[in-house]
Amino acid sequence: MLSLLLLGLAGCGGPKRTGETIDIITDEGKKTVPQVKLVTDVYWDQTNLNSVLRTVPGNGREFHVSFEPLPRDEPERDNYLTRMRTEMMAGKGPDLFILDLEYGNNGISANGDFLEPVFPFPDKVMDNRVLLPLDEYMETALFTDFSKFTPELMEAGRNGEGQQIIPLTYSFDVGIFDAGEFDIPAESVSTREDMLNSDELALRYFASSARLPLDFFGTPYEGESLSFTEEELLAEAMLWREESEKFDAGEFKSVIDRDGLVCGELSGGVLGIGHLENSIIVPARNRDGGVTACVKIAAAVNRNSCYPEQAFSIIDKLSSESVMREQTLYGWSGSIVANPELGSPDKPMEWFAMTGETYKVYREALDKVTAYRFPTRLEQAVSELRISCVRGELADDGKLSAAVHKAYTTMQMMLAES
Repeated sequence: MLSLLLLGLAGCGGPKRTGETIDIITDEGKKTVPQVKLVTDVYWDQTNLNSVLRTVPGNGREFHVSFEPLPRDEPERDNYLTRMRTEMMAGKGPDLFILDLEYGNNGISANGDFLEPVFPFPDKVMDNRVLLPLDEYMETALFTDFSKFTPELMEAGRNGEGQQIIPLTYSFDVGIFDAGEFDIPAESVSTREDMLNSDELALRYFASSARLPLDFFGTPYEGESLSFTEEELLAEAMLWREESEKFDAGEFKSVIDRDGLVCGELSGGVLGIGHLENSIIVPARNRDGGVTACVKIAAAVNRNSCYPEQAFSIIDKLSSESVMREQTLYGWSGSIVANPELGSPDKPMEWFAMTGETYKVYREALDKVTAYRFPTRLEQAVSELRISCVRGELADDGKLSAAVHKAYTTMQMMLAES
């Protein structure tokens, strides 16, 4: 149903439609102006976001931004998205999306159910002509030099028509080891297999604790086909089960209780609390020996928007060095900003600053990234499998094989329907 709906958006061009307007009070008195609808799925503090929106040229004078946060529980979320997609089918809908793609495609509601994502497969949404190509707007941006954004990261949001999704932040899993506490030889971290077989227990613990299991496969699919076999997924599930059993047996307790180790995604928060001083960053490796990074926060304009210039002006401001450096919007996002220059000694963040040596370590970690991808709805199927492994529900090999087959078949169906 969703794929058919989104495919139907390709035909929503036609005659120019009149956008929504709103009456506001300006210095010149009452005025009717365009109403630009911003839908966001990012857990941003509204006060901080409003402080940025107020600085967008023309906002509050020539147009008004209507800010709509997506519900984070079902069935409210599903109802909202159904209504929004119906509006888009009619050639209307929001003007601008600012989305936490990882949350939307791997988020869990308060009752434990996976949430309905806005874009289950962002790259396929681009191909279905739902989003507006932004290259011409980027060339005349007032605040942001988009050429400074990591090129390979930006490429994830491009197709033959141009740049339709602008990644604002991304992340990848790292282990940060205090060099005074841990002996981590460089040759022991070039592959995940090296880490799993290491004499250093902390390295083995980190290697088995990836947040998004599909990161190991780099780019999980090509077109309508998964890039890994059911047998490879079974091997992963067996690893999750084995490592969970070790955890339950207390094998990793000495590591968890030990200072000097941080496992998680590379983020402004991690960078900002001094973990890189005298530390070794070990990125999680994919099956090719590289590192997989996932787009976290991204921006896009609805192709139906009657106010694309105003919508892009918001992206331009949110992408600017001043906002990315001075605002805590990005500091608490659990990710790093798309401009790798920021956070350096020359361009420190207001909420953290790296020394020259720390910045060097940070850039060395970035240089190991070989695959940039969007989180997709596939995350939900494989996450359910992993949760079952971790909970000890698949101790029997027959049950494990059946669960793997179900997850693999579900992912194939998701791709076919996308």
